[in-house]
Amino acid sequence: MKSVLPLSLLPSLVLAAPTVTLTQNSVHPLALDVTSSHSTILDIQYHMTDGEGDLLESRVALDADETVQIMRLKPNTQYHVRIKATENDETDVVLTRNITTASTGVDIFDKSTPFATVEGSPTYEVLVVDHQPYGQVAFDKAGEMVWWSKTGSAKTRDPLTGNVLALAGNSSLSTYGLQETTILAEDVADIALDGVSHEARVDMSMDGSSPYSVLSINGYTKDDVAGNTIVKWDREAGEIVTLFNLFDYFDPSTDWGSLSSDRDWTHANTVSYHAGLDKYIVSIRGLSAITAFEPEVNGDKAWVVSSEIDSDFTFEDDKDKFYNQHCATLLDSGNLLLFDNGDARPDAEGGQFSRGIEYALDFDTMTVSKVWEFVVPEYTAGDSAGYSTHAGAITRMESGNTIIMRSCDSDCSADWDAMVYEVDAAGELIATIYVPIGASGTGSGDDTYRAEPWDDINGETSTPWAAISARVH
Repeated sequence: MKSVLPLSLLPSLVLAAPTVTLTQNSVHPLALDVTSSHSTILDIQYHMTDGEGDLLESRVALDADETVQIMRLKPNTQYHVRIKATENDETDVVLTRNITTASTGVDIFDKSTPFATVEGSPTYEVLVVDHQPYGQVAFDKAGEMVWWSKTGSAKTRDPLTGNVLALAGNSSLSTYGLQETTILAEDVADIALDGVSHEARVDMSMDGSSPYSVLSINGYTKDDVAGNTIVKWDREAGEIVTLFNLFDYFDPSTDWGSLSSDRDWTHANTVSYHAGLDKYIVSIRGLSAITAFEPEVNGDKAWVVSSEIDSDFTFEDDKDKFYNQHCATLLDSGNLLLFDNGDARPDAEGGQFSRGIEYALDFDTMTVSKVWEFVVPEYTAGDSAGYSTHAGAITRMESGNTIIMRSCDSDCSADWDAMVYEVDAAGELIATIYVPIGASGTGSGDDTYRAEPWDDINGETSTPWAAISARVH
């Protein structure tokens, strides 16, 4: 699949008007193929003919008979596509056509109403949720489903290829594992893991000169206690490499959380690399702990922040402690961002409620202080604190706004599987997105594990019609 190029990298070409074709992609129902008869640069614009949605645009350099896909498309929808070939400020319109996208064959995607219900004015481009058993589902600001890939949870994008790296869903594996697919949902590779995992994230400790490894979490049992190892999928070597065995750093006889059990002691759920600190950061839900490791196999444990086991940091205010968290990462600033589920939070600290929260870590005083939070609203009451028992996600966008997802397993399960909030830097709610119940039909929050904003599906940009009208007039 041809990638979209930045404008600065496009070569200067001598142009003769090419013959350009537009057809339905044979692999993905929500992709259209654009092919040129000879090498050229194409500017592609497309939008829904009913006037809804945004104007979508991409610029690509194609060799003769190469094909590029245009994406971020609704199923069963007519689009107007206009393609220009430009050289030395002279433009030829080489294709103008209406075309209708295909059906996905999945009722929840092909229905005439939006996939998700959106209140407010979100600023993300597309929001991608793990929505099992369907896989990864992307929808736009209006809640319209515009991409789908049958992979498992906890997806990430390869910075080099744009491929999707995720927990195994629709793959050749008969057990747990990791999977790579193209943006067209074509299988590339997969590899088995030994147990349930909750993570697939690019290892950004690498420089990109070889395929990026994928950080993940594996199962490991010792003395009848089930814990975790932190691993990476070395995609170049095609093997799973163990980075850290949590039994080597923590002791079940002393390091035991309120959710710990012999069959699920640590329940690690996030691992990432932070370049500023040069550390791997691991979230251990079962111990209400965030741990930093030196970035090497069996590297030293650098520090621990925890509200349930021995911690190298203390909290300035007990009410700021987190419990049984998800999706913990360090921001570029070095601040800690996480979804605080609050399962084990004692009544003296506010009891069970969930929130997105950001902390400053002071390495001189070894203290943790809250700098930002958004408490999840209760679905039925509006102003009271809601509670998400077993899942959650949080992402800070470049704009400074934050995307927060809660599972609907306590107070909104009759209607939705998950709720997603976009919140500004002041902690004010910008938008609420309601994710429907999936194929399980249980409403127990089991269909959606993680949500995150993407800038694009395949390199396209968007412009609202209101902005275009203002620009013209």
